[in-house]
Amino acid sequence: MRNILLRLLCLFNCLHSCFQPINVIKTRLQLDRVSHYNGILHCGSTTVTNEGVRALWKGLTPFATHLTLKYALRMGSNAVIQSVFKDANTGKIRDGGRFVSGFGVGVIEALVIVTPFEVVKIRLQQQKGLAQELLNLPPLDFEAHNTSLVSGAGTGGVQEAISMTKKQSSSLVQ
Repeated sequence: MRNILLRLLCLFNCLHSCFQPINVIKTRLQLDRVSHYNGILHCGSTTVTNEGVRALWKGLTPFATHLTLKYALRMGSNAVIQSVFKDANTGKIRDGGRFVSGFGVGVIEALVIVTPFEVVKIRLQQQKGLAQELLNLPPLDFEAHNTSLVSGAGTGGVQEAISMTKKQSSSLVQ
């Protein structure tokens, strides 16, 4: 069973890497305030012309890492939170307990994993250019990077990203 889950996770990450160029183009179009791009195709061709094909996969590493951590956190914390709501005699969980545990896992996931990784991914995608020295960097030290993220954007910057996530989630529900 574990082997099947690992294969599915790898397959999902591989499939997402095929859609990463669309995500980069979408992000660039959303961040384009001076109408530098004339549409999807123009944005993609301009990016490839000015920065090379590799620029279309900016932000893929944080996204793949975030997916892996998100699903691990989701499954692990869901099991822990559901154990609190289990009936001591029957071992069953009522619907209210399932709802509260699912809600709690969603909040933990959004605050701990999704928002910080989305901030990093979007910052990478909005960068123009690919310097050769950036392509040959050693693996990212996430602890040091998160510290610099918080010190650079401040906790207010991370909180602003969290509030944007909340706004998007609430608009999808309506």
